[in-house]
Amino acid sequence: MDIANNGNNMEQWQHMDISLNEPIDLAPEKPISNGLEVTPNLLHDQFQQQAEHLNEVAQLHSHVMVTAGMLPETHIADVQPQRQLAWVIKELHGRLNPDGLTVPLLGADINQINLQVLRTETRATVKLTITEENNSTFERLMPLPEEATGDINAHFVNGRLHLRW
Repeated sequence: MDIANNGNNMEQWQHMDISLNEPIDLAPEKPISNGLEVTPNLLHDQFQQQAEHLNEVAQLHSHVMVTAGMLPETHIADVQPQRQLAWVIKELHGRLNPDGLTVPLLGADINQINLQVLRTETRATVKLTITEENNSTFERLMPLPEEATGDINAHFVNGRLHLRW
């Protein structure tokens, strides 16, 4: 099922403006503990958050299965859209932040980059399109996390695209 054409004519892609100013960091990181006050459950949660290597094999396996056509790609995109976003960000050598994402687009000009957003009741999807005169158009869909349903800001600074929500 195409995310842009799911039978509901109310949902349409909307153009997003890209700012050339630096994004403002809104959520500074908090330390996990303050001295000896740390509890085992906090340490366990911190380890689970930082232990991406434990989930990496399972995610890569699912990615290979989807690529090979053994699992319906739309099912994974519907059930776990955060995996699809993680794959796109990894493909583009970007970084996912708690309040947004950063994608290096070194060599691209602001006039070549087009962003559109599709909002549904539960989530927003950003379409990144890069056009270059002698090459084919590059296009990727990025389903944003559920907490990104509000205002989404785009900044293009020093060859990097920053999306913040």
